[in-house]
Amino acid sequence: MQTDVRKATTADVPRLSQAFAAAFQDDPLMGWIYRDDARRRRLLPNAFTFFLSRWFLRHGETYMHSEGVGGAVWCPPGTWRITTAEMVRGTPAMVLKTGGYGFMRGARIFNTIEKEHPHDPPHWYLAILGTEPSSQSKGVGSTVMAPVLERCDDEGMPAYLESSNPRNVPFYARHGFVMQKELEPAKGAWVGCMWRDPR
Repeated sequence: MQTDVRKATTADVPRLSQAFAAAFQDDPLMGWIYRDDARRRRLLPNAFTFFLSRWFLRHGETYMHSEGVGGAVWCPPGTWRITTAEMVRGTPAMVLKTGGYGFMRGARIFNTIEKEHPHDPPHWYLAILGTEPSSQSKGVGSTVMAPVLERCDDEGMPAYLESSNPRNVPFYARHGFVMQKELEPAKGAWVGCMWRDPR
């Protein structure tokens, strides 16, 4: 597969949201938040559209495959935190996007994960990485991560992520991420916190 990468723009949000929704449809944590498969399939594109448009695209560090089949959403050092005020202002729009389904369960998970996010040293944060199932195992994930990982190595900056699927841990490990701790933000929900020192 051709794996050209470019930065995403506002015009790319619908396509990228669909790709992320497909990538996370069978994710264990998303399955915990959105219990019904059909409803999860319907609502995940709306949720990713909200997150990209409201918070992440503004950093200018979202990279996507040229065909739109996958992407990596990065937050530069010092920009990863979503404040309580931002959460409060964003809640009505999020509820409107998802009909409120899964909102409280998702907020509970989010708050637990946020408390574990390290503040120091400064680091890049990989907020979302996803590839459509039909395009997985073809190098897309590695390629869309590459621009920022290369920058981390060049500038001597660490990187951090949370994996919501144990199956993805070996993939991240191949790229230099090391498991720091495993969380159970709710019964039956798993999150792995991983850190990468620059190479």
